[in-house]
Formats: sequence, C-alpha cells, structure tokens
Amino acid sequence: MTEQGNRWLLTRPDPMNGVLSRELTALGDVAWIHPLLCIEPLAEAALRLTEEPVPWEHVIFTSQPAVEHSSALLPRLIGNHGLASTCYAVGDATRSKLAEYGIKARSGNEPGSESLLRAMLPLPPRQSVLLVTGEGGRTLIEDTLRAANHSVTRCEVYRRRSLVDSGLTRLVEAREINRVLITSVQALEALVQSLESTVYERLTVVALSERIANVASDFGFPKVVVSKAMNSEAVRLALESEN
Repeated sequence: MTEQGNRWLLTRPDPMNGVLSRELTALGDVAWIHPLLCIEPLAEAALRLTEEPVPWEHVIFTSQPAVEHSSALLPRLIGNHGLASTCYAVGDATRSKLAEYGIKARSGNEPGSESLLRAMLPLPPRQSVLLVTGEGGRTLIEDTLRAANHSVTRCEVYRRRSLVDSGLTRLVEAREINRVLITSVQALEALVQSLESTVYERLTVVALSERIANVASDFGFPKVVVSKAMNSEAVRLALESEN
C-alpha cells in the first residue's frame, strides 16, 4: 500500500460499482466511480426465444446484465421447462443475481469462462444449450461446446458500449488514484484510450482474470494483479501479491 492508501477507480457499468465502493470506503479506502462501459439492452432477442418450441437442457448466463436483460425468459426457465437445476453462471456475482430471481445455478471456482467450463464438463452426448450473453465478446464457451457436438443457441440480450473520457488522466492525477479495477478487455481498451501513458506507472491494475491481466501487461501497465472475485476482501488480498 502506498502512503496515501488505496485510492480506487471503479470502472464497471452502472449500477454495478455501488456495493464495492461502500465496502472499500468502510475499510478506509477511497473510491471514485467512473464507468468505462455502459449497458444497452437488446430485449427483443430474449422475447423471440419465449416462442421457441424446443426446451434447452442447459442454460448459461455469462454476466449480471445477461440475467437482468433476459426477464422475458426467466419465468419460462423457472416454470414451463423447470430448468433451474441445470442453469450455470459465469462468476459468483452472476450466480447471486440469478438467485434473486429464484434460480439456483452452478458456477466455477473462479471468475471467467474457463472456470465455468471446467465445472460443467463433460456433459452427456448431444445436449442442447442456451447461452444468454452480450453482443460480441468471447466465444470460448460456445466454441468448446460445439466442438464437443452439443447444440448451442446464442441469445444476445445486451451490448456494451465503451465510454472513452479524455479527461480521465486529469482525474487520476488530481485525486492521486493508484488502483483501477478492470473486469473486461473492452473496459481495459477504453481505459487505454482514455489515459495518457505517463500515468501508467502510478496505477496498479486489479484485473478479474489472468487473461485480462496479461492484456494489461501487454498494453504497458507495469503493475498488474489478479483478483479472484469482485468484493473488497478479494481485491485487497490481490494487492498483497504486489509486495
């Protein structure tokens, strides 16, 4: 920890920063909420699937927004097809969001698609899978399942739009920010487009996965650590690996 303590930039889309900001503040840290992405719903995609005649044997939600913007599908998962026991979530936060809707889901031991695949595979032969996700992004889950001869329906219920801010360098310098939380490569790219490289040295990037951490290092950030979860205990524990 530096002399001025942990001074965080929280970059997740609104309203996903509030809980962590309050937790960090209660521990004596300082946090500024500055989203680098915003979520735009694509509700019609989920609505179309409510008319699909074929039930899915497994349903995967890749993020909290995937849950929030698939409300047209959720009653069907709970009721008509009784799929609650075969739902999967990428990360604990997504699993918790599903629980708010009464859906019990399985997840991996760590954030990320790789951990989920380790937890759910192998499946019985030729399963039907619904992947509820955002527009674009990684295709690891569906590529892996299709390679194993499973049928995958991809339902994109939101898109993430980058929020590039040319004034971010001034904020980092004025507030003496020294930690930045990054949960996706797209957010990292928005950070790089927003910041002057002269402030990279002062920042520790706290990434949600090894993959994001590796990309941050490739971009030239000299101090990068990996957090296993998005709560105050996990991100502060990740900082200890710096020392």
